[in-house]
Amino acid sequence: AGLLVRTAAALGAVAPGYDAAGVLTARFALPVRDYPDVAAAARGYAAAAEAARREPGVTAAAVVSRVPLGGRGIGVDVARADRAFGPGTRVGAALRMAGPGYFAAAGVPLLAGRDLGAGDVAGAPGVAVVNAALARRLLEARPGADPRRAVGLRFRSDNGAFVDAAGAPRVYTVVGMAGDARDDGPRAEAGPAFFVPLGQAPAEPWDSWAGREAVLVARARPGADPAALAPALRRAVAAGDARVPIFDVQTAGA
Repeated sequence: AGLLVRTAAALGAVAPGYDAAGVLTARFALPVRDYPDVAAAARGYAAAAEAARREPGVTAAAVVSRVPLGGRGIGVDVARADRAFGPGTRVGAALRMAGPGYFAAAGVPLLAGRDLGAGDVAGAPGVAVVNAALARRLLEARPGADPRRAVGLRFRSDNGAFVDAAGAPRVYTVVGMAGDARDDGPRAEAGPAFFVPLGQAPAEPWDSWAGREAVLVARARPGADPAALAPALRRAVAAGDARVPIFDVQTAGA
């Protein structure tokens, strides 16, 4: 499946939930043998994003495990930290691993709270940005309720990958709420999703489920052709590791 739609016309009259114009994406993967743990991989991906942001013509850049319209990907059951897991509290949500600046780069609106930051690393309190669909479910809200009220809530997963060193479930505090960007096609409703910092991602999803593959997302200056940023993305990844190629380079909108 393609990373993002190539033109706004392909979406018809349905809003995809993000601003695709001016965005270029490229996949790359950091080999486990050279980046043996999550912390090392997070540093490698952060270096690529930082190098991309320094490139002329790039206004925003970040790394994410999966972009809008790239499919739902990894699914995880979550529940509020103050609720027991059960049929009425368990919510299936798509997991995304993301670096600082992702929402600005991809054009996904951040509607409340804050973005994931450079200080959200392993050992720091667990944080997440949720989309509006997950915010409503965590709030157990009636239709029309304000999903921004989810900022400050805490949630966890009973998946065995989401445990700390002592075996207790990892708890994430919602620090931001983003708009609903569609995953499974321009006409499919956006499902619940949450974004955790690259450095706080559990090892199993990062290594086994995602295969250490990530997407570098870059936004061009208004009016510029995003396809012209392809050499910049190659240089950015090579600046961190010259052995790592990029592939599946695509524009997100005309």
